[in-house]
Amino acid sequence: MKLPYEEQLLLDKSQEVIHGLLLLQTWSLFQRGELEKIIDPCLYEDLDKEEACRFLKVGLLCTQDITKLRPTMTMALRMLKGELDVDSKQISKPAIIQDFMQVKLTGERPPISSLGIASSSDDSTRVSLTFTAISDRE
Repeated sequence: MKLPYEEQLLLDKSQEVIHGLLLLQTWSLFQRGELEKIIDPCLYEDLDKEEACRFLKVGLLCTQDITKLRPTMTMALRMLKGELDVDSKQISKPAIIQDFMQVKLTGERPPISSLGIASSSDDSTRVSLTFTAISDRE
């Protein structure tokens, strides 16, 4: 069942706000050295806090504004597995937070020119995707 357009738009916007708030809270706790506070206390018994914080740091690294600062998928996977250390000094404020704050304060998205979208191939990533679905004949 599909929601009416207006309701789907509101749902999408609310999810965007929730994700923005979560990233903002994660960044704030990271800056204060209290990243473990984002973890649900109900999970403490079944969870390695150090490992969870490592996952959160990898997430912050993957949201960096400048593409060159983001780890490759291979590096991110190695960091998640604990095979490669996560250097906290390399983590800088994700641009998504600034964009989110502008939306939150003004209710408008920033113009594309202010999003820091680079036109140089050194600073941007382009991806092409082809999806083919194969199924049995009925």
